[in-house]
Amino acid sequence: LLPLRCTGTLCHCAGHAHSMRQATRHEDTERAQKCKAVSLRQLFRFASVADWLTIFIAALGAGSVGVAQGVFLSFLARMLDTIGGEFKDRTENAAETLRGIAVRMILLAAATFTCAWIAETGFKFSGQRQTARWLKEYVKAIVAQDIGWYDTNNPAELSSQVAERTQHIEEGITSRLFGVCRSLVQGLSCMAIALWYSWDMALVVLALSPIVMLATRFTAKANKEAAGDMAMAYAEAGATASETLGSLRTVLSLTAEQLQVDKYSGRLQAARMVDVRRSYRVGFFNGVLFASGNLMAGVGFIYGAMKIARELEHTTQEVTVDGRTYQSNCADWEAVRSGAVEVCKVSGGDILITLLATQFGAQALGLVEPAMMTITRARVAAHAVLEMLQRARPIDAFSEIGERPA
Repeated sequence: LLPLRCTGTLCHCAGHAHSMRQATRHEDTERAQKCKAVSLRQLFRFASVADWLTIFIAALGAGSVGVAQGVFLSFLARMLDTIGGEFKDRTENAAETLRGIAVRMILLAAATFTCAWIAETGFKFSGQRQTARWLKEYVKAIVAQDIGWYDTNNPAELSSQVAERTQHIEEGITSRLFGVCRSLVQGLSCMAIALWYSWDMALVVLALSPIVMLATRFTAKANKEAAGDMAMAYAEAGATASETLGSLRTVLSLTAEQLQVDKYSGRLQAARMVDVRRSYRVGFFNGVLFASGNLMAGVGFIYGAMKIARELEHTTQEVTVDGRTYQSNCADWEAVRSGAVEVCKVSGGDILITLLATQFGAQALGLVEPAMMTITRARVAAHAVLEMLQRARPIDAFSEIGERPA
């Protein structure tokens, strides 16, 4: 209990102890809430039929954007084979083939733009409609609470809690859904394309893909943890400033100005050190990420070159073309055209596209988990809001049942 009569430092110390007890209870409550999360069905509890239809169309658009990356790689493989003289269908004209590929790439770009616009707009439209409903019901539940609830919850913290939790919910049901759908479909489609063009080389490169996925994951994790620690450090610095200004007379009477300045500077220094450590970690994992790409490229090119060399060796034979007898293999266009040898089954374009598809697929799958973490954070925030909505109140001004004052 706070003393009824107090002066200066005693009032400040008692009030500070009371605020510390409230902060401790608040931290315990937040820690307990972080262990609970609603289901995805409850997260979309305010979605109407129109919202579900919008989400379905947006998900199709996001998946199409992911597939477009794999389709582009297949066009690129066909173009490289044509330019390099490795095209398997030798009857087609190279110029016409390249013109057709270029036209299809332009159409693919237009379709990708349209699908991305539909997906982003759809998720944003549906998510903001649902967030507005979450916000309305949350504020309504806070206003309807009885006076006893405000004795155990600090009203000054309600505005920040409402803004933070509704923002987390909005992030989880809008753009992050687009990221999950796009990255997941892109990763799977790129992996399928890599296996289609050269399954054995794809498996060799896939053995190194966990490095890319883990580097992407830990980079996002380092940024997320640093953001939380920095927010906490800045919040503590702000609390120190607010505490000092609120008890300015006590601080001046005790000549504790420099002490509070040092305390505030210490909080800012803690935030700076958090950012420095984040820079070290992010820099390291970014280095691993970019190095892993070069490592995968090196291993893929070595294996691909060995595969091509082995096929050239196995197809080397004496052929007679136009009265000339000489050693030839599947890379000899004249021998292939005369029917003396068969066309090579493995081309340089196949090797390059298999490598690129594997890299793009691994990077896309590595981006799924950070997006899922944002959705999980939205589920946790929704659980706290639902607890408020479902709390039984002894006095409810919005209820149509129960006794009413005359």
